[in-house]
Amino acid sequence: FVPPWASLSAFWREPNPGAMAETAKAAAATTLAAAPEEKEALWASFYHETLEMSLPPKHRLGIRPWTAPHFERLPRVARQRQEVWASAQQRKEVDSLAAFVRQLRQLHGSEVRAWRRSIDREGRFVVSGGC
Repeated sequence: FVPPWASLSAFWREPNPGAMAETAKAAAATTLAAAPEEKEALWASFYHETLEMSLPPKHRLGIRPWTAPHFERLPRVARQRQEVWASAQQRKEVDSLAAFVRQLRQLHGSEVRAWRRSIDREGRFVVSGGC
Protein backbone atom coordinates (compact mmCIF):
# COMPACT_ATOMS: atom_id res chain seq x y z
CA PHE A 1 0.00 0.00 0.00
CA VAL A 2 1.31 3.46 -1.02
CA PRO A 3 -0.24 6.43 0.76
CA PRO A 4 -1.56 9.23 -1.50
CA TRP A 5 0.84 11.77 -0.02
CA ALA A 6 3.89 9.67 -0.78
CA SER A 7 4.43 11.48 -4.08
CA LEU A 8 4.45 14.78 -2.16
CA SER A 9 7.11 13.65 0.27
CA ALA A 10 9.48 16.32 -1.01
CA PHE A 11 7.22 18.99 0.49
CA TRP A 12 7.26 17.32 3.90
CA ARG A 13 11.00 17.09 4.25
CA GLU A 14 13.00 19.60 6.21
CA PRO A 15 14.84 22.00 3.94
CA ASN A 16 18.59 21.85 3.66
CA PRO A 17 19.95 24.88 5.56
CA GLY A 18 22.97 25.10 3.26
CA ALA A 19 20.79 25.17 0.16
CA MET A 20 18.57 27.85 1.70
CA ALA A 21 21.58 30.01 2.51
CA GLU A 22 22.86 29.66 -1.05
CA THR A 23 19.45 30.63 -2.43
CA ALA A 24 19.33 33.69 -0.16
CA LYS A 25 22.84 34.72 -1.21
CA ALA A 26 21.94 34.34 -4.88
CA ALA A 27 18.79 36.45 -4.43
CA ALA A 28 20.74 39.16 -2.61
CA ALA A 29 23.44 39.18 -5.28
CA THR A 30 20.80 39.49 -7.99
CA THR A 31 19.22 42.43 -6.19
CA LEU A 32 22.53 44.17 -5.61
CA ALA A 33 23.66 43.59 -9.18
CA ALA A 34 20.43 44.93 -10.68
CA ALA A 35 20.92 47.64 -13.25
CA PRO A 36 20.54 51.21 -12.00
CA GLU A 37 17.63 51.69 -14.42
CA GLU A 38 15.77 48.81 -12.79
CA LYS A 39 16.34 50.24 -9.33
CA GLU A 40 15.21 53.66 -10.50
CA ALA A 41 12.09 52.15 -12.04
CA LEU A 42 11.35 50.29 -8.82
CA TRP A 43 11.75 53.41 -6.65
CA ALA A 44 9.71 55.54 -9.07
CA SER A 45 6.87 53.01 -9.16
CA PHE A 46 6.90 52.83 -5.36
CA TYR A 47 6.77 56.63 -5.15
CA HIS A 48 3.85 56.91 -7.59
CA GLU A 49 1.89 54.09 -5.97
CA THR A 50 2.32 55.71 -2.58
CA LEU A 51 1.22 59.09 -3.92
CA GLU A 52 -1.85 57.53 -5.53
CA MET A 53 -2.89 56.15 -2.14
CA SER A 54 -2.68 59.75 -0.82
CA LEU A 55 -1.51 58.67 2.59
CA PRO A 56 -0.50 61.28 5.15
CA PRO A 57 3.21 61.44 6.03
CA LYS A 58 2.55 60.01 9.49
CA HIS A 59 0.96 56.87 8.06
CA ARG A 60 3.22 53.84 8.25
CA LEU A 61 3.22 53.51 4.45
CA GLY A 62 3.32 57.22 3.70
CA ILE A 63 6.30 59.04 2.22
CA ARG A 64 8.23 60.78 4.93
CA PRO A 65 9.03 64.49 4.47
CA TRP A 66 12.76 63.88 4.70
CA THR A 67 12.68 61.24 1.93
CA ALA A 68 10.35 63.03 -0.48
CA PRO A 69 13.10 65.21 -2.06
CA HIS A 70 15.13 62.10 -2.85
CA PHE A 71 12.20 60.56 -4.69
CA GLU A 72 11.40 63.77 -6.55
CA ARG A 73 14.97 63.99 -7.85
CA LEU A 74 14.78 60.59 -9.53
CA PRO A 75 15.14 61.17 -13.28
CA ARG A 76 12.05 59.13 -14.09
CA VAL A 77 9.90 61.05 -11.59
CA ALA A 78 11.25 64.41 -12.79
CA ARG A 79 10.58 63.46 -16.42
CA GLN A 80 6.99 62.46 -15.62
CA ARG A 81 6.48 65.72 -13.73
CA GLN A 82 7.77 67.67 -16.77
CA GLU A 83 5.43 65.73 -19.08
CA VAL A 84 2.45 66.56 -16.87
CA TRP A 85 3.47 70.23 -16.82
CA ALA A 86 3.95 70.30 -20.62
CA SER A 87 0.56 68.72 -21.27
CA ALA A 88 -1.08 71.23 -18.90
CA GLN A 89 0.65 74.10 -20.74
CA GLN A 90 -0.48 72.75 -24.10
CA ARG A 91 -4.04 72.44 -22.82
CA LYS A 92 -3.90 76.05 -21.57
CA GLU A 93 -2.65 77.25 -24.97
CA VAL A 94 -5.45 75.49 -26.80
CA ASP A 95 -8.05 76.83 -24.36
CA SER A 96 -6.65 80.36 -24.66
CA LEU A 97 -6.74 80.26 -28.46
CA ALA A 98 -10.31 78.98 -28.41
CA ALA A 99 -11.32 81.76 -25.99
CA PHE A 100 -9.60 84.38 -28.19
CA VAL A 101 -11.34 83.19 -31.35
CA ARG A 102 -14.67 83.04 -29.48
CA GLN A 103 -14.15 86.64 -28.33
CA LEU A 104 -13.31 87.77 -31.87
CA ARG A 105 -16.46 86.11 -33.21
CA GLN A 106 -18.62 87.74 -30.54
CA LEU A 107 -17.23 91.22 -31.19
CA HIS A 108 -16.77 91.18 -34.97
CA GLY A 109 -18.75 88.26 -36.37
CA SER A 110 -15.76 86.41 -37.89
CA GLU A 111 -12.01 86.19 -37.58
CA VAL A 112 -11.43 87.75 -41.00
CA ARG A 113 -13.56 90.79 -40.21
CA ALA A 114 -11.78 91.15 -36.84
CA TRP A 115 -8.41 90.99 -38.62
CA ARG A 116 -9.34 93.69 -41.14
CA ARG A 117 -11.20 96.04 -38.81
CA SER A 118 -9.40 95.73 -35.51
CA ILE A 119 -6.11 93.84 -35.63
CA ASP A 120 -4.53 94.99 -38.94
CA ARG A 121 -6.16 98.31 -39.72
CA GLU A 122 -3.34 99.45 -41.98
CA GLY A 123 -3.37 96.33 -44.20
CA ARG A 124 0.31 95.43 -43.70
CA PHE A 125 -0.42 91.82 -42.58
CA VAL A 126 1.06 92.43 -39.15
CA VAL A 127 -0.62 93.04 -35.82
CA SER A 128 -0.89 96.81 -35.68
CA GLY A 129 -3.81 97.50 -33.35
CA GLY A 130 -5.46 96.14 -30.28
CA CYS A 131 -8.70 94.26 -30.24
